[in-house]
Amino acid sequence: MTTTVENARDEIYTLLKDAVAAAGSLPAGFKLFYDDTKDESSPDLSPWARVSVRHFDGGESSISRGNGKGRYERKGTVYVNLFSVPGDGLRILDPLVKIALDAYEGKATPSQVWFRKVRVREQGIVKGWYQINVLIDFTYDEIK
Repeated sequence: MTTTVENARDEIYTLLKDAVAAAGSLPAGFKLFYDDTKDESSPDLSPWARVSVRHFDGGESSISRGNGKGRYERKGTVYVNLFSVPGDGLRILDPLVKIALDAYEGKATPSQVWFRKVRVREQGIVKGWYQINVLIDFTYDEIK
């Protein structure tokens, strides 16, 4: 199965959105922001997250154009950036890290966006927030 950039992005976001919605309990005031959100951050100092999709590689992956169409491989990384007030950052963010890991590890979307190399990167204190990033590499094919 193949997909488009727009559909792949929507399915990637949906996996995390559904995982957050299904979580038993979230920190009080937790907010989830997506790419192209104008005013992100949490003015009330509640924990928050930003999810971004970044395509970075790919290209034609087939030599057949018998029907006038070719297969193109798309690759990129999903960034789930998690933020909390320093001091309790690890205690608050570790359960959110697990939600992000579980949302993508070993998963594929309905249109076959596949996720690999899911990893955690503790960033420490950045601009007054304790930050942990979950990075997820993805790949899918598009025919056009």
